[in-house]
Amino acid sequence: MQNLTYKVHMLAFEDTEKVREVDIPENEVYACNKDVFQLLERVFYYGQNDFQPKPICSVSMGDVAEIDGKFYLCMGCGWEEITDTQLENYRKVPREERSLLCYGKINFLEKCGTE
Repeated sequence: MQNLTYKVHMLAFEDTEKVREVDIPENEVYACNKDVFQLLERVFYYGQNDFQPKPICSVSMGDVAEIDGKFYLCMGCGWEEITDTQLENYRKVPREERSLLCYGKINFLEKCGTE
């Protein structure tokens, strides 16, 4: 059985932006039946150091997964698709404020834009 690899931009807790590669068994990717949000849950699961130990933080709320050229922000509950512009604006938000955005304490669209 082979794995498919997905990139997660570690924007929540790393001092400098790093990319974590998350490997998911091919059969589990296909079991998601092209439902990107089911796939993102697998990215989160296998992005935990309990399952794939790596010398980097586990995938957490505030990190951004990249799938098929689209970006998804890990929220307090679930994932939200964001645009390239929103990702660039999100990167400019001080790291300490990012969790507030992901919990909805600060309005994401006001802070990072709609386009």
